[in-house]
Amino acid sequence: MRKVEFAKRDTGRRAARGRKAQGVDDRVGPETGLLSIITLASAGLGIWEATSHRRVLEAIPLRVHVNGTRGKTSVTKTIAALFRNLGKPTAAKCTGTVPLFIAPDGTERPWPRRGRARVQEQVRFLREARRAGAEVAVVECMAVDPVLQWIAEHRLVRSHIGVITNVRRDHLEDMGHNLEQIARSLANTIPRSGFLVTADARFAPLFEELARPLGTRVVLAVPGEDDDGMFPENRAIARAVARLAGFSDEEISRAAQHLPDTSIPATPLPAPAAGSVWVHAWSMNDPDSFEAFFRSPLMPRGTPAVVYNHRWDRPLRAIAFGRLLASWPDLARVLVTGDAEGANLLARAGVPRARLGRLAFPPRPEDVARAVADLPQPAAVVGCGNARGLAAYEGYPPGAGTP
Repeated sequence: MRKVEFAKRDTGRRAARGRKAQGVDDRVGPETGLLSIITLASAGLGIWEATSHRRVLEAIPLRVHVNGTRGKTSVTKTIAALFRNLGKPTAAKCTGTVPLFIAPDGTERPWPRRGRARVQEQVRFLREARRAGAEVAVVECMAVDPVLQWIAEHRLVRSHIGVITNVRRDHLEDMGHNLEQIARSLANTIPRSGFLVTADARFAPLFEELARPLGTRVVLAVPGEDDDGMFPENRAIARAVARLAGFSDEEISRAAQHLPDTSIPATPLPAPAAGSVWVHAWSMNDPDSFEAFFRSPLMPRGTPAVVYNHRWDRPLRAIAFGRLLASWPDLARVLVTGDAEGANLLARAGVPRARLGRLAFPPRPEDVARAVADLPQPAAVVGCGNARGLAAYEGYPPGAGTP
């Protein structure tokens, strides 16, 4: 080792002599000193930020981190509303169709974001929650990449209670190509020395296996008689979280009577398809959830049709939806909007081109009405695939933002 180090030092001397011969001065100058100051200042700033963030975390007694494939935004809102009804000042942040900050009084406002979404904004949310006097912070996981999910939980949120709503086939480009890989990716937000609540019985055993080394207990949320509505599992998760926070079933039942409506909105179509309805299930962007809704009693009666909103960075999602839609012989029409190549991907997955149509983006009710006017009326049209650019149809103000 000494010979190697000596050789390096000797090479350095020869190199220095060579540079000096060329008129290059290696002496420490003002620039070097300034660089040292900047380095030390950056290190000091990092230490200050870490200390400041730790104080913010200590000031919020209960933190809940909501992850999962489907229903994260609805579950985040439901948990926050339940804690408010239980008398706990609660702040929440959703990152679904439109990023929102929900204040302890229940008012919602768009979450300001400059440029692309970054997991570091969770730090800013927690600071805002503390300033608002929140005793409970409920935050929707905004990371898709498995590494960023781990950072979001174990470096930023450090939750007491984690939630994984369910495991579905989505974000295949980032999380994996089968359900177990996706489940393991979502498990990166299992908290340390806390609790994990899930409504997905299939993967609860895997979550228990992964949570055990972290000292975390897994709780399976099972809908009960009082968990009604379109998505009873969401209410079951919220009840389980409140129970873990120390509230009795009686207190929770009273508070749950006034939870917000999270049903899927719909728009009546105008002439020439008057009497038909357009359901806005844009956030239902995995095939499993979409098929469950499409085959459920919640699906409106009528000739079935679909509006698929395509994103260029989700080609595997389009192919997965295409395979599903191609297997439905009773599906009368598939209208494609959004980015280019959506129709080609659906056709490649097996959807007959005779069923495919194109809609301008963003699609308007009158456009949809004209596109399905030749079908047996009434038509039941369901929007799916992606929520980007369609926030107004999900109950948000026009121009409120995009995911």
